[in-house]
Amino acid sequence: RLAEKVAGYAESGESVDAIEMYNKMTMEVILATAFGRAVDVQNGKGGKILESAVRIVGAFATEGEHASKTAGLLNFISISFPKLMPICQFLFRHIVFGDAMDYLAKASQEIIKSRKELDDEKSAVCDLLMFMRNLIVVYIVLCI
Repeated sequence: RLAEKVAGYAESGESVDAIEMYNKMTMEVILATAFGRAVDVQNGKGGKILESAVRIVGAFATEGEHASKTAGLLNFISISFPKLMPICQFLFRHIVFGDAMDYLAKASQEIIKSRKELDDEKSAVCDLLMFMRNLIVVYIVLCI
């Protein structure tokens, strides 16, 4: 999709924000890799899953529109005063991430649950969630 968009801009001669285009393409790759779901971020689709992912990734940004001054301050306090780290982690989760982390956790659980119900080797998706599920199964088997 990115190549098509770039070709379209090249033909029209219209200027484009290349960083924004690559950011959207990167987010598409991350979502597809992590969740096995194609999300057309480049064309403005993605909804809640995209919004949640951007909020979490943006918490670690140091500059740009998604950078979080609160996250930077909490990280500074955690590093400067290690005994305050548990409080900072709590605040980070509830203030910086808000419901984004909970939403992605629930979405991941739903995806895993639906795959367990299918449990068909031919329809298995090879993504991060499936890799982690298989890794946990192997770990359990090795520990028994």
